[in-house]
Amino acid sequence: MAKKAQLILVGGRPMPNMLTILHDKPDIIVAITSQDKEEELPYLKSAIRELLKSTKPDCNLAALDDEQYIVDAFNLNQIKAACEQALQNHPDVEDWLFNITGATTIMSIGAYEVTNKHPERVKWWYLDTGHTSIVTVSGSEQSEQLFETTVKQYIPACYCSLIDGDLESYRTTHETQWLTFAQYLGKNPQQAALLKEILKTIQDINKIEKRVIDANTSQSYDLKGLSEETIMMLKKAAEAGILSNWYRGDSACHFLLSEPQYKFLDGTWLEVYTYKEIERSGIFSNYEWGKKIKDRYGRTNQLDVAMMYKARLFIVECKTGYEAFRSETFQTLESVANALGRTFVTRILVTSLPINDVKEVESRAKSSGISIISRDDLPNIGVKLAEIAKKEIGS
Repeated sequence: MAKKAQLILVGGRPMPNMLTILHDKPDIIVAITSQDKEEELPYLKSAIRELLKSTKPDCNLAALDDEQYIVDAFNLNQIKAACEQALQNHPDVEDWLFNITGATTIMSIGAYEVTNKHPERVKWWYLDTGHTSIVTVSGSEQSEQLFETTVKQYIPACYCSLIDGDLESYRTTHETQWLTFAQYLGKNPQQAALLKEILKTIQDINKIEKRVIDANTSQSYDLKGLSEETIMMLKKAAEAGILSNWYRGDSACHFLLSEPQYKFLDGTWLEVYTYKEIERSGIFSNYEWGKKIKDRYGRTNQLDVAMMYKARLFIVECKTGYEAFRSETFQTLESVANALGRTFVTRILVTSLPINDVKEVESRAKSSGISIISRDDLPNIGVKLAEIAKKEIGS
């Protein structure tokens, strides 16, 4: 079988390059790299190895270590010479694809001009990710298949790792047995306020009595003076298995609470509810929840929910406490987005709280490029997320 080679331009975000690599699965990859992006090459090589490990593990990446392909991003002659050198260094390859998307305009022009000198040997593609189309010498064509990617592919393509969250061993329990209570709160978000009051009472008891809830310790609680509405809400949690040894009396109840149960009630329920509504919406091609990302420097961040829509990443921060509208929450979303594509990542804050100061919060969110789904929209979160997705992509 004839060999296939792909030439990519390294100077901007890596995802457009990864899309054609995943789609074409070349035998050889050459990267024409801007001098100010030279330090990315080890991460690029690692990312490609990870993405192709199951489909093209023998892909030749030796050219990624070759200094002759490192160029001044604004020197047209130097860029063209590097592209020509790639063709000369692999004379046995007659099937080349130049992806001219991911770098400076000058780099794209240089690579484009070289393809025109070798029309029988080389074709060029420019990816219009905003419209899921490929621009070629013959015009623009749609390619839904090329733009289909997963969160697990997208994250390493950005030189990051997707790793398990703190409660991974409880994932199945969260998604099945405890899901019913998450959906109950999501569809009746006013009940989440009652739950927060109970958790505050538990925190006060733990503090006064120096109790500890950890992975190996459950605690027993006797709560009194509760409203019938609160007791019914807690009963639903007990029926889902989130509270153990449950029984109730007149305006009182008793239960045991473990660390995983407490964490679910304290906020994980909103992640699970959001994830399930994303699945039910049917618009997103892939989604993950309860994960963490580790960037190239070893720093980790929580990734509550993430999903893909037409090769665009959407990240969701879920908050049930009053920290939802604090600057730290907005900064966390910005930090995660910056590691995964900056302005090409859609940021969403989902909270079970109402927005009290609408003008101030919306102003801060807008300046950070964040969409907010708050308590009143929580029952219809799937519809709201679909609206945000279509608005972002323009379809």
